[in-house]
Amino acid sequence: MDMGDKRKKYTKEFKLGAIRLLESGTKPGHEIEHDLGIGSGQIYRWRKQFSQDGARAFPGNGKSRDEELAALRKEIKELREERDILRKSNRRLLQTTEMKYAFMSEQQGAHSVEKMAQVLGVARSGFYAWGDRAHHVPYLRQARRHRT
Repeated sequence: MDMGDKRKKYTKEFKLGAIRLLESGTKPGHEIEHDLGIGSGQIYRWRKQFSQDGARAFPGNGKSRDEELAALRKEIKELREERDILRKSNRRLLQTTEMKYAFMSEQQGAHSVEKMAQVLGVARSGFYAWGDRAHHVPYLRQARRHRT
């Protein structure tokens, strides 16, 4: 585990509350730090940062809007692909594993094998093993007859 994983992260509100406690003068800084479970001298560093940066202090370590937007767009793309796989396989979902493999074989150009296997609840390795066997040809014919 690296140092970044061990560090505690505090919200802006927590830091501002700690600074208010320090500035109230009811307790010395080291007692406040002990009570709040923060490192020695940390409250003074927060106070200095707040006095220098004001409202811009403590911007947080979260994702930027652009990163968050990119992550959401990626998730939407994956969800749409999963939806499309399920729509195209409508009648075949409740049938045999071989029928699912036949569907996957037909859709290989449109979707990744990994994603289809995940959505259909079959093993990717099973699909490849099925593809290597010669007896899957009748299932392909049957799948083509059921195609909508």
